[in-house]
Amino acid sequence: MERQARGTVSGMKIFAAVFLVLLFSVTARAQSILTMNEGYPVCVSESALDRFLTSQERKDDRSMAALLTSEECTISRGGQKAYLEDYTIFTGKVKIRLEGRTVGFWTVNEAIN
Repeated sequence: MERQARGTVSGMKIFAAVFLVLLFSVTARAQSILTMNEGYPVCVSESALDRFLTSQERKDDRSMAALLTSEECTISRGGQKAYLEDYTIFTGKVKIRLEGRTVGFWTVNEAIN
């Protein structure tokens, strides 16, 4: 009997945790319109953003230029309206969708207000 009680409590904790994660995800997606700040990298994929940020950290101007030339990344223009699509909890990266667009882009959290 004692094992069942522990298993039930554990199962309830897992259910509660999953429920809270889903609730938080839905709440984050229902946010109002955000505004882009100027001068931040905006990339077509999270991996392209990672490559850009690594190049920026290493001061590798040629790699950053290659990502900009390939159109995998661009630099944000201030004042553009955007919606939050997704985010990473610990890395400070967010996926946004610019107003009027159907495709999302990855950028850093500081790029949006």
